Amino acid sequence: MEPKYQYVCLKLFSRKRKWYNLFKLCNLLYLDVEDCDVTNMYEVFKEKKIVDTDYLKDDIAKLLILLDPTDLKDLCKIFKSKLMSSRKEDMIQSLLKFCRTQSTLTNLKSTEDLIKEQIKLKMGDCCIKLNGEFEEAFYRTYILGTFTNSTFTNMVDYFKNLLYLNVLFPNYQVEEYLIFYSTGEFIRYARARRCRDELEKYAGNHLETLKICKSMFEELKAIKDVEVFDEDRYKKSPHLTRFTARSVYVSGLTSATKTLATKFPEDVKEWLEYMIENESMYTHRIGDWYFHLTWLYMKYLKPFDYTRAAQLLIEVLQEQQDHLSEIQLYQLSKRGDLLRVTKKYKIDQWYHDKIAKLTPPPIHYYDFPRHEIDAQAIRENQSGRKRDYVICDGDGNKRILGVEELAPTILLEQRLHRRRALRRVPDKSDFYAIFLGHNLHGKTGIFCL
Repeated sequence: MEPKYQYVCLKLFSRKRKWYNLFKLCNLLYLDVEDCDVTNMYEVFKEKKIVDTDYLKDDIAKLLILLDPTDLKDLCKIFKSKLMSSRKEDMIQSLLKFCRTQSTLTNLKSTEDLIKEQIKLKMGDCCIKLNGEFEEAFYRTYILGTFTNSTFTNMVDYFKNLLYLNVLFPNYQVEEYLIFYSTGEFIRYARARRCRDELEKYAGNHLETLKICKSMFEELKAIKDVEVFDEDRYKKSPHLTRFTARSVYVSGLTSATKTLATKFPEDVKEWLEYMIENESMYTHRIGDWYFHLTWLYMKYLKPFDYTRAAQLLIEVLQEQQDHLSEIQLYQLSKRGDLLRVTKKYKIDQWYHDKIAKLTPPPIHYYDFPRHEIDAQAIRENQSGRKRDYVICDGDGNKRILGVEELAPTILLEQRLHRRRALRRVPDKSDFYAIFLGHNLHGKTGIFCL
């Protein structure tokens, strides 16, 4: 196909899948084409089965949503439908009610057929919608070409870099691994990726997120009988487990528990308990699952069950501690402190003592070696502005430096950077982390090495 045709095809894929008038779409995309080119494009898309064209077979409610308020008002006048307001939703409901109550106006055509004739006049004769089979094939092709590169999770960014910016990708030799052992494995992975894309698309919409997560949970349970986790297969390449449908579903459900726990705790509880019991091969997530599940029992599941939360905490610290990262261990320890120390959460003494034995000692900043900087902070009343610091050198000369300048200067002068050079070069985030705070007088900054 011609490049302009390919461009329109790509735009159809990246936009919402609905009916578009091709002439209006080309104008919307600022495409420099003649009307004859648009007509020819329509025929090419139709011939290659890239698009569907018979939009009148679609549900009338979906078609009415596509019309402008002005067109809907004209339809209401033609069929003398009573209007309570000029809102688009109200006009659509009025026309649908008219269809139900006046099922036949003539002996030859139903009311719905008559309304669809008017819809055809409004929408035109060159309406297209991306064909479902073509869309699925295109999506799978895109996934197959980009699934190993997380930079291109957004398709528009990928084609922008590849076609518009002409980004050149370096040639390099990689170690060969067999990732998908069968076509079915890849199709299940592509389906899971589609769910994950939808999850990211509706982030913030709790109802849509819940709907998608329920679908992912059902798929995850179904996969258990189809894809048996083969430890020998991933023994030498454990990083490849993320390219399985199972891993994508587990990852999506885990991330969604944070946002859905407040409104749908029962559903989240079911997902977490299932993953703890059946998805133990993802050891790096076990700490997160227990962390969220204990909080459900303490905060959202009514009646609150602090004893059950304590039991889960003891279970993970006793049986899964080898699989916990430092961050997970710290978070679970803080959760244990809440149960042991806070009066709100009443648990039996046995649970208190058991958690105390299993919880590692807390980490305090003064446990680390530190170097005190003789620098005075210049107080600013301007909100959000980083402070500047005054330091004196050996000759008594004063210098005013910002935090980004002060930290590396002190490191270089004291030659303390040599301790870290064996591991890595300090970056900007290290210099921010250096200043943990000031003393009571706000004059001395302290950093840890």
